[in-house]
Amino acid sequence: MRMLKNQKGFTLIELVLVIVVLGILAAVATIQFGSIVTDSKNAALDGAAGPYSAQLAVAINNVRALPTGGAGTGGACTSANSTFDDCVYRLVTISGNGVTRSLLDTGNNSFAVCSFTTCTCPAGPACGTAAAPAAVVCGGATNRFEVIQYTPGTGAMTVSTKTVCN
Repeated sequence: MRMLKNQKGFTLIELVLVIVVLGILAAVATIQFGSIVTDSKNAALDGAAGPYSAQLAVAINNVRALPTGGAGTGGACTSANSTFDDCVYRLVTISGNGVTRSLLDTGNNSFAVCSFTTCTCPAGPACGTAAAPAAVVCGGATNRFEVIQYTPGTGAMTVSTKTVCN
């Protein structure tokens, strides 16, 4: 066979090499995308938990005492007998898409923050107890939550590790 001088194009080997390289890049990008989603949900939870600590500091400064535990009355945080519910939980709002909080468990002074539109701590093991990860319901397996718990005697606010939802 005779080759024409003006014949141009790619060989089969060149095309196969390009396809292999693109496949490798796609595989690496898929792995990286999975960790980006998890990192973004963790960052959203961190961002939602931060204002509670700041509001607790403001409340302690205002009343010159640690808020007590238990249910609040919905009143102002003005006295040494004000609760965490009135001084912190009710005053902080979570804005943004995809991050919500559960109701305050007044028995444990704790609540969950979830990276999903629904966040509940059903009856049974309460938020903040050892069984809390099994009790928090906030969507599918890609969503995450953390439990924030206030200790009235010390004024400590602990934030649990981020856990995959049920």
